Amino acid sequence: MTDREGYRKAAARFRPVTSPYTAEWALQVVQVDHTLVDVFVLDDRHRLPIQRPWLTLAIDIASRMVAGFHLTLEAPLCQRRVRQAPPELIGRGRC
Repeated sequence: MTDREGYRKAAARFRPVTSPYTAEWALQVVQVDHTLVDVFVLDDRHRLPIQRPWLTLAIDIASRMVAGFHLTLEAPLCQRRVRQAPPELIGRGRC
């Protein structure tokens, strides 16, 4: 696209969004990310590696603290990771 339409048009279309998320209070914005942990889980009996676990982190943007985590051997699926929100959030219409 750069060759056809020029650098400015290509940059305007494909440049990453760099504006930061802002939050006025805790748990207003939470980012969730999955990562494959760099350790192997071993079998108790034979001490053979089973597989690497997945770590799912929920990070609060306002406080920059970890709001929650989940460690599992199953690969992440969005529907599997979503848990029921706490009643105080549902009551306020936030979820």
